[in-house]
Amino acid sequence: MASRPYFRFDIEQLNDLVSKSRDDLKNLTLIQDELKHRNRPKARELKKEVDTLIGALSAESTKPTDNTINQYTPLQVTPDRMVIECTQCKTANFVSPLESVVQHLSCSNCKVAYEAVYKHGILRTQFQALPQINQSNSAAKWITIAVIALIALILILK
Repeated sequence: MASRPYFRFDIEQLNDLVSKSRDDLKNLTLIQDELKHRNRPKARELKKEVDTLIGALSAESTKPTDNTINQYTPLQVTPDRMVIECTQCKTANFVSPLESVVQHLSCSNCKVAYEAVYKHGILRTQFQALPQINQSNSAAKWITIAVIALIALILILK
């Protein structure tokens, strides 16, 4: 069974105790626990008052001060290297992040050029687009060259 240190106190004694310990969260919590066991109207009113006081004290204790904000802000640590996956061949490439420096790099496997910039804790990369070769157009050129070569060969052999 839980301990009730104010079990023998009447409502007037509890009321006096509340007025004396308005800034003592621990004592108000003990009084609140005692008032949970009481159902008389004066006890219910006093419990509402104690609940309000505890809520105000709890809100004050959870407000961050300037010291606690500075104390708990994490330091940003820059990693030694980061892994970038090539968009063309999917090879993993290592990049050393240099703050606010544009690095012109290339893939270790397929040699596709890319840029890497590390700024404010974020590494941004931009790969160069490879030139797209129009396959149907080059195939038509080769077919035309082959037909011309065949015609020339036929004319030479006659």
